[in-house]
Amino acid sequence: MMKDKKITWKKQKEITKAMSVGQALPVEPERSNQPYDISELSTQESPSKTFTMTSRAVVHKESRDEIEKRGGYERPQYRGGIVVNRDHLKDQFVNKLAFGMEDPVREYRKMKAKEQQAPKQEPKDRFIELENEIKDREEFLASMEKIGQGRKYEAGIKSEISSIIREMEKIDLERNQELNKKRSEIQSKNSSITN
Repeated sequence: MMKDKKITWKKQKEITKAMSVGQALPVEPERSNQPYDISELSTQESPSKTFTMTSRAVVHKESRDEIEKRGGYERPQYRGGIVVNRDHLKDQFVNKLAFGMEDPVREYRKMKAKEQQAPKQEPKDRFIELENEIKDREEFLASMEKIGQGRKYEAGIKSEISSIIREMEKIDLERNQELNKKRSEIQSKNSSITN
């Protein structure tokens, strides 16, 4: 029936919507064959145009001065967040990869401070240290022989042991000379006391 009356698609949609909701049908203004009166058009209010940026009504185009007065060209200042020193983080990462710690200088200083605070140990007897080195080399050679690599290391280990023994002999000779000097000093003191 609407098609027969040649109703526009928009009007058809409004009518079906009104029928489905149960509202009154939309009223169509009467059409007259007379031409429009210009005075009637000027009295009617034109629909207000809106400016989308500030949602205010704009009736006419604004000049640049008017836009500047109302603050149209002003924009808020950018306020950045916290500034992170990326170079420092890069240096820490590189140090961690290279040295296994983020700040090797600080760790070195801590280690030096601990060494200065710790009491110095008395020097150990070099003769005993050499004996321990010989034992370590003999144990190493025995373990290599167990796994079948004894011939590979035997000559090197034996030459190291012989050089250690020579050093022990030098130390023993020096000690014997010192002992002989002390004995002779003690004997000379004793002989002077008895006379």
